[in-house]
Amino acid sequence: MVDSQGHGGGLAMSWKDRDEAKLMSYSTNHIDLEIFGRDNSKWRLTGFYGFPERNRRRQSWDSLRTLCSKSSRPWCCIGDYNDLLFPYEKRGGKDHPQWLFSGFREVVDDCSLLDLGMIGYPFTWECGRGTSNWIEDRFDRAMVTPNWSAMFRRSKVWNLEATASDHSPIFLEVVSQQFVQRVRRFRFENSWLKEVNCHSIVAQSWQGSLGLSIERRMICMDMTYKNEEIS
Repeated sequence: MVDSQGHGGGLAMSWKDRDEAKLMSYSTNHIDLEIFGRDNSKWRLTGFYGFPERNRRRQSWDSLRTLCSKSSRPWCCIGDYNDLLFPYEKRGGKDHPQWLFSGFREVVDDCSLLDLGMIGYPFTWECGRGTSNWIEDRFDRAMVTPNWSAMFRRSKVWNLEATASDHSPIFLEVVSQQFVQRVRRFRFENSWLKEVNCHSIVAQSWQGSLGLSIERRMICMDMTYKNEEIS
């Protein structure tokens, strides 16, 4: 844990098994871990917080470049960057300065980082809700290097709901290749159509898997139906 300075900031990283993560470095802007996965994978996880002050934004960018240079190991950097990559990541308020867009995109390119995208509401921070000055931005994201993306191709980021914060939490689902190989392919049995509950089971499973890929949704539907058969 890194204590806050004044009324803002502060970082914490929690882990279930201390033997699976090793602390590499930390500062007021980051906590950097080396991860040892149960599938024998080794990679880096960095929790990052960018300076909110515009006159310190370049310090944030330099911090990212420094972190990038520490290792060539597959890297995931997740957190509140206090930065935007594109105009559509902002709604309301004054236009975001072009030099901030350009500067952040430049450091992302320099570090060969890929944005994992996000499932759910497109913005992660807001102020002034319910007023004419309501502003929403996507400050929070997970970015990874190409070699991390190759290790965890099916990984996804979810934007979750928050009740007592101006930021919404984001959840990174890390899916290894080993897990993907064990995923069963969808198989359809024509005899299912004769079952009275076929339509309701399919509809319930389909609605309950919103946000997942078509393939994963089909697999969920397959598993739901077979579970109903067993019960």
